[in-house]
Amino acid sequence: MRTPNKLPFWERVKRLLRAQKLTQKELAALVDIKYSTLRFWLCYGYSPDVETACDIASVLGVTVEYLAKGVKNKYVRKNAKKTLIKKDIATGIIRLARQIEKN
Repeated sequence: MRTPNKLPFWERVKRLLRAQKLTQKELAALVDIKYSTLRFWLCYGYSPDVETACDIASVLGVTVEYLAKGVKNKYVRKNAKKTLIKKDIATGIIRLARQIEKN
């Protein structure tokens, strides 16, 4: 059995955001929480409630277990591909809205 990665929850979230080229504001919008709340949690290391942790994991295409412990499961969520497609659509809408705001 592999030793879990020792990175905390939010460090894993930040790495996944960078890898997927998502901003913290986009993540907050996708999981339907205020950006200020997300920033507070990130800055002070507070853990989200279970439902929000599940939403964050779903948006990022990983399991909550991975975010919490760094353990990669062999078993992929059944809905992972659908979740990623929804995330891509939502991210595209957010980026389009930003472009419209700039113009």
